[in-house]
Amino acid sequence: MAYFQERDAYGNEVGVSARRVPVAYLLVDVPVGVARQPPAPHAPPPARSAPPPALHSLRDLHRHLEAAPSFLEAMSELHVLLYLCTNEALPLSLSCMSPLLAAVRAQDAAGAERWRAGPQPATLLQLARAAAEGEGEMSPASGAGAALWTCALCTYHNAADLRACEMCAMPSVVSCEGEARGQQHTERKLSTRCDTRRCVLFVLSLRRNATAADITHIFNVSQT
Repeated sequence: MAYFQERDAYGNEVGVSARRVPVAYLLVDVPVGVARQPPAPHAPPPARSAPPPALHSLRDLHRHLEAAPSFLEAMSELHVLLYLCTNEALPLSLSCMSPLLAAVRAQDAAGAERWRAGPQPATLLQLARAAAEGEGEMSPASGAGAALWTCALCTYHNAADLRACEMCAMPSVVSCEGEARGQQHTERKLSTRCDTRRCVLFVLSLRRNATAADITHIFNVSQT
């Protein structure tokens, strides 16, 4: 039989049978458990329609910074932080990246801007801007150079009006394409004849009694 302790009218602790348990013993306050207002451990990640592209050059870094609404949001990407530490132009050390990581963790836009004005980050971002501007200046030159064609054999750059290479006399790919369209049927027929001729000559060569006259006759027939 179960007993519980309680105090009587004189203040003494006495054992009472647990057959009739008071309701007060069933109402227990639980101060621990799920908090009514739990604090958020970190900011939720922003919703994205597509994963951000990886960075492979300083031009990609500059484009990413220009496309982002703010510098803090541009730096709130794992692949961007990784590229800042592993780029070949000016890799940033962990001690240099620590203020930026703290600003990204706290979503501190002012802290990110202060880190941006530092000597090493400013130099890296200036290199990225120069790389992007250099690509823009080279784009008109590439349009002018499109008038040249490169020989597939010797890689010599020839003028657009030349139908053959100036160095090795190899015909240009453009002129060859035009001639190939007109001679497509003829080339297919010649290829079939060559395959038939090779097969016939191979079979005749296996015959011990095949004479040179037989081979010559079959060769002339296969050419017609």
